[in-house]
Amino acid sequence: MSDFDFVKEKARQYRGDTLHMVLKAGSGHVDGSCSIAELIALENDKLALGKGADDPNRDKFILSKGYVSTMSYTFLMDIGFAPKDKVRRYSIPFQGYLDLKKLPSLDCSKNSLGQGLVIATEIALGLKKQCRSEKVCFITGDGAL
Repeated sequence: MSDFDFVKEKARQYRGDTLHMVLKAGSGHVDGSCSIAELIALENDKLALGKGADDPNRDKFILSKGYVSTMSYTFLMDIGFAPKDKVRRYSIPFQGYLDLKKLPSLDCSKNSLGQGLVIATEIALGLKKQCRSEKVCFITGDGAL
């Protein structure tokens, strides 16, 4: 399977899973989540996620687009960083906004729009100062800009 085919298929899967979670939870933002499906799928293909959420040497993923938490949950469940047996609900660990304290596999909480760029930059600078080679991926939306 080519990179393009992988991203196309993953994006389709992520949109379907996101729609399913929103319908089951009775709330959520389908349009914003679906708008970044290809970007999330591309990150799945290109990030070195290591041995799991607790691996300190894995690449980092910062999503600073508050209304796409359902897509984030879809991605985290697909890569094994969040339990698949749950759906997005306003309870622990799945809720309206991503919270690092409730879902420790996150690299940062996503409820403060506009701060993701600063967080991603600080993580990247810290890694650079330690001469580490992990990548930091950052996605934002127009509201944060």
